[in-house]
Amino acid sequence: MSQHTRDAYAVLLPVVSELSVSPWLRTLLERGTVAVLPGESREEYVARRMSARRRATETAVDFTRFVTEVEDLAGAPVLVAVDQEPWGIQRLHGLVPSYPEPSLLPQLSDEEIRASSKAVATAAAGLGVNMFLGRVRKVAASLVCSWCVVMS
Repeated sequence: MSQHTRDAYAVLLPVVSELSVSPWLRTLLERGTVAVLPGESREEYVARRMSARRRATETAVDFTRFVTEVEDLAGAPVLVAVDQEPWGIQRLHGLVPSYPEPSLLPQLSDEEIRASSKAVATAAAGLGVNMFLGRVRKVAASLVCSWCVVMS
């Protein structure tokens, strides 16, 4: 395989809805893919919460076993991203501490928000997750930035 082909595989972020390595994912990892997104079903994403079945059956051991298998196949550390939003879908459901309720955020100090976020991130790292994805909800109206694009 050429270096260009391997480089092309390296930038892929395949999404899986279950914590198992399917044949197509195995092929991608063996060819150079070094990232994966353990996602959710379409129904879970639209509902903005994980299903009762997933919350009842999926464990921290399942996550770490999946990450270990993915990294073994890739032969390298892998970027493991999940949708983990303070105000929306939380792919890691009860596997990590919850963020504070969104309605409480304005009442919390910066340090309390920082500590809560650190607890979530630390627990996620223990599962092998090293990247959170989430939608940007609000940006302070007073923020003026001539070099950035604000999305909501």
